[in-house]
Amino acid sequence: MIDHHSARVTTPLITRLAKNNASVIYCDETHMPVSMTMDLDSNTIQSKRFQYQLSASAFSNDIKPSVNSLKVKRKDAVNN
Repeated sequence: MIDHHSARVTTPLITRLAKNNASVIYCDETHMPVSMTMDLDSNTIQSKRFQYQLSASAFSNDIKPSVNSLKVKRKDAVNN
């Protein structure tokens, strides 16, 4: 856990920690966790979640125009 606002962390350090299966939690000025880095190779569940989210965002981009069009039509119907 990195809990001091003036702590400096280098990319080689983060990489080495990840290669050794260490997760790093970063805290804000109120000492509350705000971010985390973790090794993706050994964490297959999280890797699967990321892959799912990426595929879902690609799907989402495909249907956004249709969804937005329906929202506008429904809003117009409610206002009239």
